[in-house]
Amino acid sequence: MHLKFPISGLSLAYWLLALSVTTTAFSQNHTRTSFTKEELIAESFTWLAEDDNRDEIHIYKLSCPACIREMTTVFDQDPKNVGLINFSTYKKADRPLAQALIATTLSHTDERKRAETFGELLNIFVHSSQQFHKDPEQWQSLCLNFWNYDEYEIDDSLPWADALNWMDRQNRINILMDATSYPGSIILKDINPIPPIVEKTYRDQFVFVALSIPWLKYPDVHPVKKAPDSQNHPQQLPVIIINPLKQLGTLDWRKHADTAKKGAFWNFVGDPDISLHPRILEFLAPFFDLPTDTKRREAFAKAIESIAGDKIGSPKSILATIPRVK
Repeated sequence: MHLKFPISGLSLAYWLLALSVTTTAFSQNHTRTSFTKEELIAESFTWLAEDDNRDEIHIYKLSCPACIREMTTVFDQDPKNVGLINFSTYKKADRPLAQALIATTLSHTDERKRAETFGELLNIFVHSSQQFHKDPEQWQSLCLNFWNYDEYEIDDSLPWADALNWMDRQNRINILMDATSYPGSIILKDINPIPPIVEKTYRDQFVFVALSIPWLKYPDVHPVKKAPDSQNHPQQLPVIIINPLKQLGTLDWRKHADTAKKGAFWNFVGDPDISLHPRILEFLAPFFDLPTDTKRREAFAKAIESIAGDKIGSPKSILATIPRVK
């Protein structure tokens, strides 16, 4: 089962915010407590999975030496046993490597060609990972040799945006299912409960990062287990938490715009009927169609600047203002 692409920015905005308001401590209403097996498979890379090895999702990080060794061994022994895969791309250095691989794969619309492209490129990467980590531009150049120029130009934003969105969805799945060690795995059952999330813990740091809007400032390092004050703990980076109904003054909106330019953890909170309001979703949707974290962050900051305006005015809420933001 493959998740069909492209997915509209509107659908992705709803998917993200629905998870945010139903799984975090900010929610005061309903809570998602589990995923079905079909949901988890739909978010994984199934291209290297046979029909008889879909009961486990392997969690790999492209900068993880142990992950590279495991994938290398599987490719060398029997590529048919690679199985279902999720990538972890919290680490900033992993994102362009994974995005180039996935976008190139998605430039092909035929599923067999996607499987061939994904498998061949991943096999090349794991056997030469040190070289590509030293020179990620060389890796991207190699990927583009496999690009489907018949259907997409290299600068077409669609495959790149789809790749980025898929990476972020997998990050959320991994953390919600408590897959935070690499290489790791999710053993699939018909119904897969989400383990309880304890506040101010190692895993809670990952949850906050994963459920924030995805133009946040991705860290150069992961949180370190048993070290709650690690470098990407929310307390160590800018955090903006907004109730869409709360009225803020012009200076406050300008301050939020300046913070967003540098990268921040941004969350909408409040009643799901407001956090998932069609106006909020329509406001967020265009950002999910942009091809890089940087472009998303820049566009988002400009939108917040538009809300602030050029002149000091009366306080306003984002829900009342965003229909007039282009």
